[in-house]
Amino acid sequence: MNEVIEHKRCIYCGHSNPAEVVECTRCQAYLPDESDVLAEIHFSPRPAEALGAVVWCVVVGTQSPLKIKLIEGAQCILGVKSQKVVENLADLTRFQGRRYGVSRCHARLSRESGLLKIEDLGSRNGTYINGIWLFPHIAHPLADGDILRLGRLW
Repeated sequence: MNEVIEHKRCIYCGHSNPAEVVECTRCQAYLPDESDVLAEIHFSPRPAEALGAVVWCVVVGTQSPLKIKLIEGAQCILGVKSQKVVENLADLTRFQGRRYGVSRCHARLSRESGLLKIEDLGSRNGTYINGIWLFPHIAHPLADGDILRLGRLW
């Protein structure tokens, strides 16, 4: 009698992991399961082609994406709405951000010198680019097609 063993394949490194783990045992990337809400954030157009960078946040299963346009020198905060008013907040509440571990002021998205950057603001559940955890309070450049995860929302 053959026993079927379930595995999760890492979308970043391709490693086959036991079904019960939440991070890849090879590269430590988060391994989503069926209950996770997936948000893909794409960056376009490229800065040379426009005055501003447009950020699309698309959550699988929803019809209306979040669109953020950043001109040179501008910034916005990615987070969830709270009683405290936060200037330039891109509110992820409608994507169940709070449920998936997004902090009130989770990360800062900015555009300077033609580059789009993300900075984790010391969030409890972390910020990731393409599955790689970002050190807090350090701005990291983003490229067209990068997948950004805030907490468990990605």
